[in-house]
Amino acid sequence: MIATADPVTVRRYPPTDYSSVASLWTRINRELAPVGMEHLFEQYIAMTIDGELKQLLKVFSEAKRNAFWVVESANEIVGSFGIEGRSVNDTELRRMYLDEGYRGSGIAQRMLDCAQAEARALGFTKMTVSTAQPNLPRRQRQIGRRRLWIRLELAPHPGQRLVPFVGRTLIGRAAVTEGALKPARD
Repeated sequence: MIATADPVTVRRYPPTDYSSVASLWTRINRELAPVGMEHLFEQYIAMTIDGELKQLLKVFSEAKRNAFWVVESANEIVGSFGIEGRSVNDTELRRMYLDEGYRGSGIAQRMLDCAQAEARALGFTKMTVSTAQPNLPRRQRQIGRRRLWIRLELAPHPGQRLVPFVGRTLIGRAAVTEGALKPARD
């Protein structure tokens, strides 16, 4: 964790943050690349930046009940995340990235709380998260289960389909277990 006196701010993404967000996405995805798959991840990074990031305000349009934020510390973008509506009741948490030095300090929880609050305000009742990261450390899976009441299922590598791993109701708590929504235990 970075020891800093600088506050961390969560704010909406403006187009002037394009280069900083591109740099963030590149750093994080390079960090996630399994040994031997670096070339595939470089292709994914280029495709994502050239595609979705260039159209970020269109993809995460408020008119479509979507939103996108950046996390800033000392005038540097250190995180990003967004919500994208999937149906009248369901939204998806997407592009949640946080620089390694800022992890473990509660910032990711603030990001999730912000996304959930906005999702509720927009009338969504369920938020889904997907990942293809096969090497999610065991500690993160345990923390994720404790904080999000989830069961993780991961796709082995970027060439395979994304597998949903969070089904959290935004009114009350719930967990996805064996593909069905069930009440979470405290």
